[in-house]
Amino acid sequence: MANTTTTLNPQYVHEVQHAPKFGLSDKLGYLLGDLGFNSLQTLVNSYFMLFCVNIMGLDAAHFAAIIFICKALDALNDTFIGRTCDNRPASRWGKMKPWIKWFALPYFAFTIVMFLNMKAMPYGLRVAWVLVVYFIWGIVGTFINVPYGAMSNIITTNQVERTELSNFRSIGSTVA
Repeated sequence: MANTTTTLNPQYVHEVQHAPKFGLSDKLGYLLGDLGFNSLQTLVNSYFMLFCVNIMGLDAAHFAAIIFICKALDALNDTFIGRTCDNRPASRWGKMKPWIKWFALPYFAFTIVMFLNMKAMPYGLRVAWVLVVYFIWGIVGTFINVPYGAMSNIITTNQVERTELSNFRSIGSTVA
């Protein structure tokens, strides 16, 4: 069996051990990140069905099937995306922050693309359009949300701070 241990960069270990404590503003910032992400998720998930059924003319049963397929596939890709993010070596911006930065603009773009009125397309293409765009939107969102959630375990070794950050993130999610 291969040796899977890795050596830590001593400078990184020193920086983590001597990092300043998290203040209330740091915790509120972490709360606001999840509040923003989950607010957008809530808005899209609330209005996308209305848009697809009432504007695009999709049958509600077809829309329900699209959501079922995308959510089932999303459950599978969450693990893959988490593993992909975790296996990437840290850069000068850290290990998780680059993923959030790289996928913010595509997430914005796909959020807009989801609400383009494609009613002029034949019905089968409309169904395929919604399926593909919604699925990609979910994948791009996962590339933001998974690293964001993992950040608290990377930015501090202090278990109390990790718990506090997680609690603030949960508050942001619940408020959304």
